[in-house]
Amino acid sequence: MTEPLLSIDRVSHEFGARRALLPGRRGHLAVDDVSLTIGAGESLALVGESGSGKTTLGRVVAKLLTPTGGTVQVDGRDVGGLRGRELLAYRRTVQMIFQNTQHAFNPRRKIRDILADPYEIHRLPAPDGRDAALGELMERVGLRASMLDRYPHQFSGGQRQRIGVARALSLGPRLIVADEPVSALDVSVQAQVLNLFSRLRRELGLSLLFISHDLRAVYFLCERIAVLYQGRLVEVAPRERLLEHPLHPYSRRLIAAVPGLGGRDSAEVSTADAPAAAPAAGGPATAAGCHYAATCPLHVQLGRPDRCLTERPALRATAGGSAVACHFAGDESPAPVPSVVTEEVR
Repeated sequence: MTEPLLSIDRVSHEFGARRALLPGRRGHLAVDDVSLTIGAGESLALVGESGSGKTTLGRVVAKLLTPTGGTVQVDGRDVGGLRGRELLAYRRTVQMIFQNTQHAFNPRRKIRDILADPYEIHRLPAPDGRDAALGELMERVGLRASMLDRYPHQFSGGQRQRIGVARALSLGPRLIVADEPVSALDVSVQAQVLNLFSRLRRELGLSLLFISHDLRAVYFLCERIAVLYQGRLVEVAPRERLLEHPLHPYSRRLIAAVPGLGGRDSAEVSTADAPAAAPAAGGPATAAGCHYAATCPLHVQLGRPDRCLTERPALRATAGGSAVACHFAGDESPAPVPSVVTEEVR
């Protein structure tokens, strides 16, 4: 096997880590011991509910945050100690697209100036060819070069997201971290932006870390899906395997919550018969065993075994290319086959 483009090895990130050293104070462990890989040209989705650590992990990969534990490697090189020119060079390999298009751009600057910033910082390309490069960027994402002299507020949300994609593409990166890029858009506009991502991946050979809570968008765009819950990785699987046959109880719950994906087995994933989990001070770091046990229906069905409360489940490989972090999840009880599309969205 070829070496992956991106390798995340046991990465953790704790907000307020210095405060946690004080007596009686704790930080918040947003990402807890996560390991993932992304191959060249591959698209991997990070899914989970709000607060699961998806954005934090994406920012760690983009080196906007420094992990408090573990390593991030790109092309086999540890990026944790990059500074100065080495960090600047890293920006040409990994770029990030942000969720909030209203706050992603300086409202006082024209789009021409916003898109020119990466060229100014990295001194690329030559000044006499910059206008042509900016026009090509706009056309590549489905906008006109004549729009370069407009301000961000003169564009719709979908158009601003396209500009965000253009800015990310300006340095010719190999990996894009896309943080909820379609969550704030209308359904029809979502389809257009997803088709844009799909086309750019084919044309440019991009790798993609796609952060989303929209399982339909994920199924359309990504080959593999990683599920996060309270900062921990609970399941990783090929898209068809995860949506048609999820193993972890939390994955089943996510799928059942989407109309058309769950349905007939909704009773199986219901947490109504399980006690509500009390939020632990400091986040997942205080949990001794499985952090999902308090609301896990499988834990209840099995008679509440002590192992779930005392031993943290490791991510283990299973049949079909899946990996699951659960002591008892197996290949039984398949979920209903989802009604989703993988062809171009219209």
